[in-house]
Order: sequence, then C-alpha cells, then structure tokens
Amino acid sequence: MPFGLWKKENGLKEKGGIDGKLKKKGNGIGFSKLRVGWSSPPGRYLKEEPPVPKAVMACFEWMDSLSMAVICVVLIFTFFLRVITVSGASMEPTLYSGDKLLVSSFFYQPQQGDVVVLRRTSGLEKPIVKRVVALPGQIVDIDYESGTVMVDGEVLEEPYLNGNLTLRPMTDDPLLEFPQVVPQGHIFVLGDNRNVSEDSRFVSVGMVDERYIFGKAEWIVFPFDRIERIE
Repeated sequence: MPFGLWKKENGLKEKGGIDGKLKKKGNGIGFSKLRVGWSSPPGRYLKEEPPVPKAVMACFEWMDSLSMAVICVVLIFTFFLRVITVSGASMEPTLYSGDKLLVSSFFYQPQQGDVVVLRRTSGLEKPIVKRVVALPGQIVDIDYESGTVMVDGEVLEEPYLNGNLTLRPMTDDPLLEFPQVVPQGHIFVLGDNRNVSEDSRFVSVGMVDERYIFGKAEWIVFPFDRIERIE
C-alpha cells in the first residue's frame, strides 16, 4: 500500500515543529517533522574589529627589535666582553692612562705576547694591565746588562718596548733573581714601559696565577682618535 494511503487511513497528520516528538491525533498517531539546520539568534552577530594602523604595527615591531638588541648587548657584555680603563704609564707607548679597552674573557687561554688584564696578583690587590712574556713550563731569563729578555734561551724581539731595553728597575723593592721557571698554572708578565712598570720582576707580583686573568685586551675603543686593535 502506498505510504500516502496508509497515512490517510491511519489518521496520521503532519505537524510542523522542532522537537520531533510523536503526538497522538484522533485515533492514530501523528509525528512532527524535524527542522534541519542552525540559525543565529537575532542581534548576536560577531562585531568586526577595526584594523590596527600600520604605523602602530611598525612601532611595535621596532620596539620588539630594540628590546632584543638590548638583551643581546647585555648578555655579550656580561659574559663575553668588558670595557676597562687603563691607569698609569706602565704600558706606554702601546696603551696610555685613560685609554678604554675592550676585554674578552670567554674561555680565554693566555698566549705569549697577549696584553692581558689581571684582577690582582699574589702581592697586589689592584687590577693591572701587562703583556704575557712566558707561559707555564717556560724558562725566562733577563740580562740587565744587555737589556734583553730570553725565553727558553731565545732572545725576544719586542718592537713594542718603550726604549727597546729591559733595564733593572730603579727601586728598593725586592726583585726576582733570574733565570726562573714559570710554574704550571702561572704566567710571567712585563709592562711595555719597563722603566716604570711593576711586573713579574718584582717579588710583590712574581708569577701570576692564571685564575687572576680577567681577559685579553683586544681593542682600544676610546679616545676615538686611537681606536685600533691591540698588538
């Protein structure tokens, strides 16, 4: 039997609605149609936000880049580089009092000829700037009559010296006797201006513990007319 005739005979009648529940009608049973689909409640449409001006976006991007650059600079100067100021004439003509130096300290291992900054020595509490002349295990000798410095029997060529000679310091302070063997974990340092430099020739300084090395002086960064790499 066709569904239409069966529906009519059994008294079924379509009812509109959204609950889809069965309802009785007369002697038969009626059911409602299910309404398919969704509709938004009136007045609840999303409000579109106005676009952010390009100038504001550019400002935010610039500030973000600047903050990252500042963080990088702080990290670099905290863990890798420092700026220190030279005090005194012991490193002339390489360095002068008042020069500002860029010092690297990250995993630094001293090398012969390096200019280094020392936090202190066994006898001095103040920081000093000197040149590394001999490394652990090397034999250093100074001939004050000829004004020469020898390391492992070889005379050093020292074009950076003020006066080109290493003479006995004019002082009553006790001095080391030479030759000397540099102990392990220590270095032997001298100033470039030997006549006024208090360095490893003095008992008060002596062989410098490598743990006192602050870092290697890389560049003169001030005054601006003297900006150059330190040799």
